[in-house]
Amino acid sequence: MRETTSRERRIVRILVALLAAAAVAVTIVAIGSSSPKTPAGCISVELPSTMGGVSSQLCGSTARAFCHGQAAHTEPLNTTVLPKCRAAGFD
Repeated sequence: MRETTSRERRIVRILVALLAAAAVAVTIVAIGSSSPKTPAGCISVELPSTMGGVSSQLCGSTARAFCHGQAAHTEPLNTTVLPKCRAAGFD
């Protein structure tokens, strides 16, 4: 095998530095883009939509009505929404 040249080693170092910088950037974005905490008396739900899905935050009487409504008690929402309703006190 032939010995690597200084140019090849420099290219490898640059690529490693770029990959390390990309990993740091991805980590910063992942940490900084976490969802905010749901306030007391509110629930955060992900609802299916014609264009994919939508995240909604329901609070107070709106959340209570949703938790007691038919949508929260049917598949597939009941597996994810009902535990959130119970945790928020909307049994």
